[in-house]
Amino acid sequence: AATQQIAFGELYIALQQGVVDGQENPLANISSAKLHEVNKYISLLGHKWECTPFLMSQISVRKVKANELDIIKAAAKEAGVLQRKLMIETDGTLLAAYRANANVVVNQADRAAFQAATTSVVEKWKAKPFGEFVGKLAAAAKN
Repeated sequence: AATQQIAFGELYIALQQGVVDGQENPLANISSAKLHEVNKYISLLGHKWECTPFLMSQISVRKVKANELDIIKAAAKEAGVLQRKLMIETDGTLLAAYRANANVVVNQADRAAFQAATTSVVEKWKAKPFGEFVGKLAAAAKN
């Protein structure tokens, strides 16, 4: 397969016109952009985990009282847990809708085969100076 970058705003038309024959997006993005209307197949692989970090500059941190910073950190952790819960619920709802849609074919890809094929890549990154982070990231993705 040859990969091609398409701006997300142009993806629907690119799929519709056959410029590309597939795309990779979370179920929520597929739904919101109605990509399932022009991309019949959804292959579930679970090969990618993304996070959006909660960041504050040191300047902002210095302006906040210590007890307030503790509150901010606790709220950020709580929001992260809630976001994951809501995403799991949303994915379940969307997946059920796609499976019920006669115009969409949902299949479970062979994740183990992909993992086996990319083991050397993971090991390569683990050998780097930040290799400990690779393990932490993998553990976080399982939670």
